[in-house]
Amino acid sequence: ILNTGVEVVQEFGDYHYGASMIPDEDEMKPIPVRYGVFSDPSGFNIEIKESANRECKIVLGVIDLDESIEFYSTVLNMNILRKRSNTHNHPREASMCAHMSYDNSEADSTYIELLYRYGTEDVLNLGTGLQKLVVSASDLSQVVAQLQEQGQAFAVAGDGSLALTDPNGYQISITQR
Repeated sequence: ILNTGVEVVQEFGDYHYGASMIPDEDEMKPIPVRYGVFSDPSGFNIEIKESANRECKIVLGVIDLDESIEFYSTVLNMNILRKRSNTHNHPREASMCAHMSYDNSEADSTYIELLYRYGTEDVLNLGTGLQKLVVSASDLSQVVAQLQEQGQAFAVAGDGSLALTDPNGYQISITQR
């Protein structure tokens, strides 16, 4: 990693996660994990985790975790796989997170980690790195009907995809599968 423009944010090593509220886990039993965090030349953090499973996660900072969970589960029909406080993690972090996915497990899956850091102001600095999240649906007309029924604001783009914004300001595009 030396001389490649990559910066070590957190040394690769043995750590542990605290117990989750969803699914309900024994709060006295830490979950061991081996990982490290590195920053690429553009400033994006990359977490490398030792795991038997192939997983991919995208971490989004959020202003209100419960409102964000509601949006991703109700508007985008995602499943909540995990919700936990990170205050019992090692290293300790003053935050809470939720894992959201179209799958039923983090194993061999792509999921979104919604991360609320205690003390987050009313506005997030979204930067310019993430342009939008893109998800696909088998029937866009059904999605349109659902969004209209929910009173969710959206626009139809020139290519027929649907464009909407989550409660934190992230742009989301829903395309036809």
